[in-house]
Amino acid sequence: MDKADFEARLKASGCEGVGFITAFPHIAKVFRFAPEAETVVHVFAFDPVDLAPLDLSRNAPWAEFACFAEAAIASDEYRLWAAARTVEEYLESFSVFRDGPIAFHGKLRAWCEGHRSG
Repeated sequence: MDKADFEARLKASGCEGVGFITAFPHIAKVFRFAPEAETVVHVFAFDPVDLAPLDLSRNAPWAEFACFAEAAIASDEYRLWAAARTVEEYLESFSVFRDGPIAFHGKLRAWCEGHRSG
């Protein structure tokens, strides 16, 4: 998907607020600082192709917050937001996250299997 096309369609969608967006081929999310409590972030997920909303509900009562990359970006953005004196100052900065290698992708499965049999 062309980045400029995605941005144009997103702008035309009426989505608004101050925050940041993550976009992958299968999911995009808008993270916005809550207008009524700026220490809270609202998250809205949608299909990046047709902008259809995606449900973040997972194994009840759980809801998805973020993948690893989104969580790292959210951490950076929270720090930038907290450090900024104005919205304009915040908007001049961006997360520096580029890559997040994971030492072992099977650690949770291994831990769960060890606790079930022990």
